[in-house]
Amino acid sequence: METVVTVRGIRKSFGSISALNGVDLELRRGEILALLGNNGAGKSTFIKILSGLYRPDEGWMEIGGKRVDWRRYGIRAARCMGVETVYQERSLGELQPLWRNVFVGRPLTSFLGFIDVRAEKRATAKILEKVLGLDGAGMHPDASVRTLSGGERQGLAIARAMYFDASIVILDEPTTALDVTIQAQILDLIKDLQEEHKAGIILITHDLGVVAQVADRVAVMYAGQIVELAAVQELFTHPLHPYTRSLLKSIPQADKDDDMLHVIKGMVPSLKKLKHTGCRFADRIPWIPAEEHEESPVLHEVSPGHFVRCSCWKNFRFEGEV
Repeated sequence: METVVTVRGIRKSFGSISALNGVDLELRRGEILALLGNNGAGKSTFIKILSGLYRPDEGWMEIGGKRVDWRRYGIRAARCMGVETVYQERSLGELQPLWRNVFVGRPLTSFLGFIDVRAEKRATAKILEKVLGLDGAGMHPDASVRTLSGGERQGLAIARAMYFDASIVILDEPTTALDVTIQAQILDLIKDLQEEHKAGIILITHDLGVVAQVADRVAVMYAGQIVELAAVQELFTHPLHPYTRSLLKSIPQADKDDDMLHVIKGMVPSLKKLKHTGCRFADRIPWIPAEEHEESPVLHEVSPGHFVRCSCWKNFRFEGEV
């Protein structure tokens, strides 16, 4: 399968705060890659680098086989290279009509070089009708974004990526605060983006049900690093890294009667002046001997396509287990 994005050794700090520390990742055409992790794990910083909002301190990136020049890479350059980002509640301009939101920064022009407003409105009407199915509700390209529900806004932002035939689409919490029916419609749009448009999709979400339903692979992040990467079914059935296992164990299971949920002990390490060596999860599993951690943990391929950071997973057990 063709690789559309390759990143290697990405590091990013904000003053004394180390947000990303050596991130390596690949995104393939037509796959959905989910990013999981607690707040502050580095997910948002990573996608802002991909979308051109931030520049990394170290590392390199290739898009479609072309090496990115960080000096010239910004939001506009990212879009020109086929990268579209849909942020939760921030993808559309509140005071602008729908057609302007679709074509902001990328106007359709006539053969004379003038902006073709009529063409933009016609294209927006087709998006509303065919993709969102809003024509029956009397929605018009001149309508304000304020008239759209949360689900409709997300749908329009995703449809915009489809219209411009983006090869890489970043979705930041696309189903948060949506009811079940609207959530299902958004997930259908995402699958359409994947299957018909063959876009590579990076999905950030805290909803493991959504991950299980649509993702192909999952990357688990903790304290600025990827600690586990695997196919979605493999990760849910055979999680290996202590953080991944703890995270999945802390989620309510419908098929279990146990009312007690697992609580991950300790605190996420401060990202201020964080050391570049040592297992970053070690302080939260103090019952695991220090010698079972690597001094400089790296991602190991423990089975085909399944990568785990640090060797502490080999003999990991929850506290109290024999």
